Amino acid sequence: MTTLEGTLVAEDAPWRIPPYAREMLWVQQGDQAVQAHGERGTFALASYSDPIALVWGAPGGPPLAIWPPPDAPFMLGWDGTVQIGGFVERLHMQESHRL
Repeated sequence: MTTLEGTLVAEDAPWRIPPYAREMLWVQQGDQAVQAHGERGTFALASYSDPIALVWGAPGGPPLAIWPPPDAPFMLGWDGTVQIGGFVERLHMQESHRL
């Protein structure tokens, strides 16, 4: 089985994953999920035949972004934007100093 290693945020991107979100981001592909680490969201998955989803909170959590299956080790290029649809009862986010 091939290992897919990557990052959510490009090295040269000015945006970084804020501290409050770093423990809440998971990269999911099919039935496997791994937590993204650090300010760039480093991760490693065991295969790459299914689309990749960035999910919030825990494996199987609500998807924030979805990418097609990659061809090779890659960087997803996430810039921190998400689309939220449907009924949103509550949304709690906080960042101090840089907000």
